[in-house]
Amino acid sequence: MRIGLFFFAKVLWSNSGPSRKEYPSNKFCSKWRKRKGDERRMSAIFGQYSLPREPLNQEDLQIMLQTYKSKYEYDRLQIRETKGVGLGCLLQCVTLESRQEELPFRDSESNVWITADAILDNREELVRLLGLLPGEGEIVTDSRLILASYLKWGDRCAERLNGIFAFAIFDGRNDEMLLVRDQRGMRSLAYTIRQSTLYFASTVAPIAKVAPSRYSKQWLQNYLTAPFVAPDTDEYRSIYEGIRYLPPAHIMKVKDGKAAFRPYWTLERPFELSLASDEDYEERFRSLLEEATKASLRTDSSVGILLSGGLDSTTVAAVAAPMLEREGRRLHSYTHVPISTFKHNGKELVNERPLVEELIDMYPSISPTWVENEALHAFNVIDDWVDILDQPFSFFGNAPWMLSCYEQAAKKGHRVMLNGKNGNGSISFGPLNAHYSYLRKHGRWLELARETWHQKRLRDISWLRAMRIVAGNALSHRGSSKLIAEVRAGLSLVFSPVILEHSTWNDMQNKKDSPFDLMLQLSAPHKTHHQGVIHTLLSLKYNIVTRDPTGYVPLLSFLASLPFEQFVSKGVHKRLLRRAYSDKLPASILNLTRDKGIQSADWLHRIEHEHDSILSAFMECIGDSNIRTSLNQSIMQSGTDQLRSLLRQWYPASSIFRCITIERYMRHGFKGGEQR
Repeated sequence: MRIGLFFFAKVLWSNSGPSRKEYPSNKFCSKWRKRKGDERRMSAIFGQYSLPREPLNQEDLQIMLQTYKSKYEYDRLQIRETKGVGLGCLLQCVTLESRQEELPFRDSESNVWITADAILDNREELVRLLGLLPGEGEIVTDSRLILASYLKWGDRCAERLNGIFAFAIFDGRNDEMLLVRDQRGMRSLAYTIRQSTLYFASTVAPIAKVAPSRYSKQWLQNYLTAPFVAPDTDEYRSIYEGIRYLPPAHIMKVKDGKAAFRPYWTLERPFELSLASDEDYEERFRSLLEEATKASLRTDSSVGILLSGGLDSTTVAAVAAPMLEREGRRLHSYTHVPISTFKHNGKELVNERPLVEELIDMYPSISPTWVENEALHAFNVIDDWVDILDQPFSFFGNAPWMLSCYEQAAKKGHRVMLNGKNGNGSISFGPLNAHYSYLRKHGRWLELARETWHQKRLRDISWLRAMRIVAGNALSHRGSSKLIAEVRAGLSLVFSPVILEHSTWNDMQNKKDSPFDLMLQLSAPHKTHHQGVIHTLLSLKYNIVTRDPTGYVPLLSFLASLPFEQFVSKGVHKRLLRRAYSDKLPASILNLTRDKGIQSADWLHRIEHEHDSILSAFMECIGDSNIRTSLNQSIMQSGTDQLRSLLRQWYPASSIFRCITIERYMRHGFKGGEQR
């Protein structure tokens, strides 16, 4: 058995620091000793910093450590301390380099300390810029690259890093603590300052244990009525009052008892890139997506992908599968399929298996798993997800199959799970409605007329139908208003209309002056932040890191610089992706006129036979003041038949599930740092 799984060491660092014998020819390089059976995972970091540099309450650091130790598997788990500073790391190795990590680590020459949860994607570039030349049999770990970057560039080092990371650096030369989170927020990092002490951790639970807090009433209210939230909502507030997440692409610097925050990156459109031809745009696009995918595959364990029939995940699969095949490996796909008893009367595509099968015909190295699992439904997985996430959640439709996917992937030994979650704002960006609406607002009628002709030609339809398509998209703001009213009405069947009237759906109601405003909105930091929180907790639970090549920062920056015609023109939406991969994806997936897919369309059908149990659980919620004060008074007087009808409607059913989830969390979760 590996010592790292069962041995816990607490090392007190002296002023001279630990022995450097692990770093034979360069302090940032270490010997590579490959060991059979090593698993490749990520990490959780934690620590505290006494702002006046007074002795730490060592019990607090131990409590934070025990919070992680009691819940997660790990390869190594350590804390290290000096006066006023304590750093910790639960290490779960993912990459070849991570097996040689020693965290927390102190560079004795500079007296700079680091603990990190990181996978860097631009390792070769950093090694070159830093002048690190590992000898034979030596490697440079990701944390050492970050530390070397800090020693060379200071806190500007964050601008040089690319990947998924959250790290803390204590600079003993000037008594300064630095917390940094990656550009997209794919690894979470929470913090609070209590009684002149900074506490931080990858997740909220360890902080809540040592810095007792009440539940945030604003967080609970926003959770219940989402997507409608209070106008002044802090997107990075945690469920606990006073405990907050560091926003993506931010640095928190703590010095002389003061905390300062600085963004170090933002997605913007500083200029419009002009290349000679469409082919040049396509070549650069393919190159960056391949670079992103290659970086995401950096593991010598097996790789999975959450695969639907949409353009984003199928494109990621079409890039990843050949890469793995060249190494003699397979890509393992997981696709949700509705249960056999589900019947759908609409035009939407609810079973994407046929599309995925066509993709697999093109890429036989993809090994599919069809996730149906009739035994699971949104109600009987609530406790599982509350335990995984340590907070209420809202993806009830996806919850059963996502749980099944990760459980099966963990049993098969996958250490990376790909997806194309952020593709709508990146590789497959190019909505007709944003383009046509922009043309209408700026009176570019001739261009709209040309688009009408292209719609007629591409779809082989009459002029009248083509005009209706163009007009409907050009007046899409009316559809947005209709959707806002529809969702508000659905939520009002459960929650107080008064509360909803004083709330806003920011994403729908924010003004978008150009199509690129929509791109920026789809890639907004608060959206990727919430993904990062979930991905961090999933990786700790299942030892699987989630990677999305469509959110690769160099790729996003490239896409944000393109002329909009690369994304939409001549009647074709998502045009760049369709052109670049026209010979690498099945025609059925590229088809402009195919029916729109709906994920988890069978979730209400799955709970049809659980209505009694669900309503019983909901009635228990009414006794909780946090929930009761938010409810529409009429629902508490509704009969069973009326409540059953709500469980057959998407938004009311989701609202009822949110109430149940909060009650379950409060019953089994934590309050004020103490288990209830």
